[in-house]
Amino acid sequence: MKGLFYSQFALIAEPPVLSLSLCKRLIQEIDLDFLYGSPVPRHLLADPHFHLLTMPPLDLNVKDLQQHNEQHEKRIAFLEKEVKPPYSFFITEIFPFGKIFLREEILFLKTWLKRLEPAMRMVCSLPDTIEIVKPSLQEKALRLFQEHFDAVFVHSDPNLIRLEDSFPAAASIRDKIIYTGFVPNSLEPASLETKRGKSILIPISWQFFGEELVRAILPVMSQFLDYEFVFVLPRTAPAFLGEILQAWQKQHNGSAMRILPPQKSLDKLLRESALSISLANAHLIDMLHARTPGIAFAAGSPMQQIRLLSFAAKGLVKTMTPNDLVPARLQELIREALAMPYPEHQYDTNGAECTLKELLKEPQL
Repeated sequence: MKGLFYSQFALIAEPPVLSLSLCKRLIQEIDLDFLYGSPVPRHLLADPHFHLLTMPPLDLNVKDLQQHNEQHEKRIAFLEKEVKPPYSFFITEIFPFGKIFLREEILFLKTWLKRLEPAMRMVCSLPDTIEIVKPSLQEKALRLFQEHFDAVFVHSDPNLIRLEDSFPAAASIRDKIIYTGFVPNSLEPASLETKRGKSILIPISWQFFGEELVRAILPVMSQFLDYEFVFVLPRTAPAFLGEILQAWQKQHNGSAMRILPPQKSLDKLLRESALSISLANAHLIDMLHARTPGIAFAAGSPMQQIRLLSFAAKGLVKTMTPNDLVPARLQELIREALAMPYPEHQYDTNGAECTLKELLKEPQL
């Protein structure tokens, strides 16, 4: 079996971890062409069954019609040359429930590939939550999906988060929704021998309250001398954020802090930690998979808010608000979280395995 996976971001600072984690499992049994339209991801999969096809860059700021057409023609020419049909399936990342700017390109591919292999499955790959605010865009997304797609793989456990939680209109396509289970970052999984330690993991996101969180945590650390605070800086972190941490580390002889560069995966660090403090982004899924207690903050994103409320309602994480970013309250919150038992749950985090099983099924003409 051979498949095509289309991944494109207009702006990208980190690799498409969910898609690459899916691919890591798929290529154990499927030959996969990974059509990538953004800067080459740092964490490539080195496998003879994984073929990276890097498209010409897409500049969404082009206003001139001639330049736009030239850019489009260049990308179409690349597709015609490098894409090697036939394929058993064609997976698009998020489209049509986002990335509408890719419509022409994806529908060109679909029409061409379907002509060569009518049984090819058209599948949309979605994270646990999505955000489509405008009713007109919701209608367009549903229309495109109904016209061109066979299924949508939602990478969540419906017992925790359903697609309708973030996109109520999804009720109209319920018969085409397949819940695979969550897909944690599996690019560098921890060994089974990993043991819990007395550390608190803090993956920093500088785009949202990164500096505020760092400045709030530093004075609290002296109240938890038995614990090591492990900060993981993103690749895009501004220099001053690292300088703040390094200055504190130097001042206090580095006894209670570690500062780490970007990691391929946080699975091992999570499994070694007693607690993690983070945004309510995809890191919560990794926490769920590692069964690590957490404190999380939803940074103005409806997607993060839905995820955080869903996890908190099941006792999987404690919520943090801007009002908690003061030493007294943060200290109390950390103590409460450290007193939590390690999560014992039955939520499905084997989304990559389920995705493979679904794709291996015989197509229905």
